[in-house]
Amino acid sequence: MRRDKNKTLHLFLLLVVTAVFIWSVIKPAGYLIWILEVSPAVIGLMIVLAIYNKFRLTTLSYIIITILAIMMFVGGHYTYSKVPLFNWAKDIFHFNRNHYDRFGHFLKGLFVIVIREILLRKTPITKGYWLLVIATSISLAIASLYEIIEWLSSKITRE
Repeated sequence: MRRDKNKTLHLFLLLVVTAVFIWSVIKPAGYLIWILEVSPAVIGLMIVLAIYNKFRLTTLSYIIITILAIMMFVGGHYTYSKVPLFNWAKDIFHFNRNHYDRFGHFLKGLFVIVIREILLRKTPITKGYWLLVIATSISLAIASLYEIIEWLSSKITRE
């Protein structure tokens, strides 16, 4: 019975992500930037869907993946620096810019929980200090690689 409830929740999360994805592709700020911003989330979701029956993550991990995908779809739709939701913070705190991208970077730290789960289940690493260090290092490496690819793509498309 519990497994059926989890499957129903997982399906609901997938439907929410799909709905936000469809919304994000309708008249984005620019299709090239949209593709660049949402591609990692789409690739990640395809991997999660492909392995769902063979390697099921916890519901917490699926919720985190859903939040991160939605964040990327919203950022891709508006471009991160123009997400309307964060204009209030810009106005109230007199920031020079919209900080949705910083909020996104902060939330991407949640991915450590997903990486931790995978490491615990697929490697001989046990709970403790080294699990935290390795999971954090992997998360930071993925984030760094993404930033390097983003920087390179901006250099290539501007020239």
